[in-house]
Amino acid sequence: MTLNASPARKLAPNRLAATLAMGLFAGSYAVASTTPVTHYSGRHLNSGEYVQTAEYANSNYGYIVDYSGAATEGSNSGARTWAFGNGAGGYLHKLETSSVFARADLASGELKASASLGLGINQPGSDAAPAFGVRSTTASASATIADSLSFRNGSSGYLWADGEQFTFRFGVDGTVDIPAAVATPVSSSAMTWATLRLNIWRPGGLEANHQLSTFDYNAYAQQFGNDAAWTEYVRLSNQVNALALNSAGWCLGESRTLAGFCGGVFFQQVTLGATPAEVSYAFAPGGDFEWTLELETRVAMDLSYENLSSSLDFSHTIRTGFVAPTSATTYSASGLFPDTLPAAAVPEPHSWALMACGLLGLMGAAGFKQRRPH
Repeated sequence: MTLNASPARKLAPNRLAATLAMGLFAGSYAVASTTPVTHYSGRHLNSGEYVQTAEYANSNYGYIVDYSGAATEGSNSGARTWAFGNGAGGYLHKLETSSVFARADLASGELKASASLGLGINQPGSDAAPAFGVRSTTASASATIADSLSFRNGSSGYLWADGEQFTFRFGVDGTVDIPAAVATPVSSSAMTWATLRLNIWRPGGLEANHQLSTFDYNAYAQQFGNDAAWTEYVRLSNQVNALALNSAGWCLGESRTLAGFCGGVFFQQVTLGATPAEVSYAFAPGGDFEWTLELETRVAMDLSYENLSSSLDFSHTIRTGFVAPTSATTYSASGLFPDTLPAAAVPEPHSWALMACGLLGLMGAAGFKQRRPH
């Protein structure tokens, strides 16, 4: 997942949508029917990690992000009788129930997310129901973890051979309940899916994503003008593009999406069964890298439906592991990702030379700089 922007900030106009870096992987979805009550906090560490949380008064949407190693969790649920616009100047009055849950835990490599959504009958006083595909409502939840990985062979940086691979492995356990009456949507806004998305960046990718996701386009434009704001936004986007290394995605179980979304190039189809499914992604990094992993559950219901509900429950857990070269020791910026050592414990290569020459004392009050990936 590209890093979610703070809900309190407004990004650039829609004209960038067609050119934004990660294509399908850059998408984020919000419910427009209710103004969210947002609590946002950010902590910037010099390793490029971030902690972000958001809680919405609207029960239809929520996300949890953990880049710190401290498990974060959130949930929301509720019911409302809502006047949905029917797209023709009238309104549908019907009961909507929704529930969302997400948990991210970098220290265990676990992600959990679930979303459910139901619509009741059209209540008295409702105008004509819209035709299928005209209007829909959604509920979604997502959980994300991220880290920076570096590799060493003894006191030296690990030298990757051409084509030598690193493999991420994921255990997937969840259930999908979509009634047969829920048809294939005719627009992307009405799609239902559960996806697991992996983005891999060269060092600096997390920081570049953070700069892009927190860029306040309107504030910048007010101070420097629209052209300058657009130029800066494109610069930040190009910076993200330049650091992108690899990406992969999986559709988990049954879905209701546009043709080609699941089972295509970007999202492989994963069949769920009685036992957890296992998926993997191997690539040749050629050096240190950073990564984000997002689990998203998104349920959409067309407003023409009555007395229907759908749910995507992946609160059972996504478990993350990896396979690195046998002669490489794997370090993480967090120091918490399973089977890694803290990167802060590894001295810079020049520090080994200083120690060998007995010059370490010259560092004095400046302190000894520990190795941190950037």
